[in-house]
Amino acid sequence: MPLYSLMLISFVALYKMTTQINSGIHPHPYSYEDLKDNSLGTDGDLRVYLEQLSEAVNVQKFVETNPFGQKAIAEGNAEWSFYHEVISTLYPSRVEGGKYVSSVLT
Repeated sequence: MPLYSLMLISFVALYKMTTQINSGIHPHPYSYEDLKDNSLGTDGDLRVYLEQLSEAVNVQKFVETNPFGQKAIAEGNAEWSFYHEVISTLYPSRVEGGKYVSSVLT
């Protein structure tokens, strides 16, 4: 299966830093205690998004122009130092001069 046809759906924010750009979405976590959450219901936001995504000619372009869910973890994020340390340990080739340089796995 070509890489451009793969899509990651994960509630784990770290994966947003480790997947190819625009090849995944990261919805906000589900909680059974949130009785108003209907993300997968008939008109739920995640369900509607996935239905539109299934019709997209170019998945990565669709994700790029229609962001969904949690934002990427960036240097301004309160948890940046933790995630930066994790990425530096797991993917040392992706850190240059103390800066995270890519969200594309090598």
